[in-house]
Amino acid sequence: VRGLENTESFNMAPTKRELEENFFALCEETHFEIDEVELLYEIFVTLQQSGPHGTPVIDGATLRTVLRKSFNMSDAAMMDRIVQAFTPTTTFDAHCNWEEFIKGMSVFLRGTLEEQTEFCFRVYDCVKRDGYISREEMHQLLGPTIVSSPSQEDKEEAIRDLIELVLKKLDLDKDHRISKEDFTESVKKDHLLLEVFGPCLPETKHVKSFISAETLALYKSPTAK
Repeated sequence: VRGLENTESFNMAPTKRELEENFFALCEETHFEIDEVELLYEIFVTLQQSGPHGTPVIDGATLRTVLRKSFNMSDAAMMDRIVQAFTPTTTFDAHCNWEEFIKGMSVFLRGTLEEQTEFCFRVYDCVKRDGYISREEMHQLLGPTIVSSPSQEDKEEAIRDLIELVLKKLDLDKDHRISKEDFTESVKKDHLLLEVFGPCLPETKHVKSFISAETLALYKSPTAK
């Protein structure tokens, strides 16, 4: 399927025919209907900046604004991880083009259990992207969940205990780290483990409201970004 980024005219405005071909192709590749793809494109265009070689992109800061305003997320570290999971790069301020945006939103909003399991693992493994969630990464992810401890020493002990509990549940091959296979198989057995290291998927109410004229109007507002 030819994407818009590969058309000769994309650095200018894509033609109506190019857009229609792209939208229908994306209906086959995502969980969206044609009218939803069209509305998501309008949202993308409203949010876009000029990326490398003039290609329209949404940068990391803008995508974090979307997570905050439309999905009521507030954990800055987790939002950074989600932004990076949307894109194939590991740069802190990663950006996504149109097809990365809509395919990422397809999984984020309506993905199958398999798709969202892979997405969540990418979020949790976004620092090294080596296919494993190490003790160090678990410490970063689980640390914020310990909100009240008499001392830093007590907090560290509580985090270590929590890591041991998680490893006992998810480390199926007992190698003291969680592989993608460990995570996938564990989630299949218990769906509640999908966001075990912290919420990185939207609440149902936000899923239903995001693809709407109200969202488009929100980001067209001069104060939205």
